[in-house]
Amino acid sequence: MQARVVANLTRSWQSAHSRWARHISLMVGGDAPVEVQPGIFEPGGPCTDCSMRISSRYAGLTAGASYDLFRVSRFTPYLAGGTGIYYTTLSREPVDGILTANELALYQYGGFYQHAFSVGLNAGLGLKVRIGSHELFIEQMVHRFDIGTLGVGISPLNIGIRF
Repeated sequence: MQARVVANLTRSWQSAHSRWARHISLMVGGDAPVEVQPGIFEPGGPCTDCSMRISSRYAGLTAGASYDLFRVSRFTPYLAGGTGIYYTTLSREPVDGILTANELALYQYGGFYQHAFSVGLNAGLGLKVRIGSHELFIEQMVHRFDIGTLGVGISPLNIGIRF
């Protein structure tokens, strides 16, 4: 199991009687380092017997909209989506801290760190609960960091309060 921490800071605007809301978000997060066994990372690559520790970090500045599906008492389910600019970094290091000849070829090929900026998409489903003048929410979002491949991304579960 991989440990992941993601934090979001979001500003939303919604008119009193509108089902539509606009939002802008800043997201930062990271994954705990994971030890990858030989041959799993880059199969058939320059080093098939190298154990390594891999970790990643990411940040995103996104903008989008949400739509309230219906209202039942104080509960309102909604759909959200948008686009954004994402920054990701992937770091790899040998597990034992020593490079063998085979591992040296791998690190010359891919490097210790890889950084990338990309344009991505996000979408999700959430539930708002009105309590007095505050609103609690829980939402499941999917962020894809590269529109071209749609393979790299995260799916955080966001829980928060709106004032």
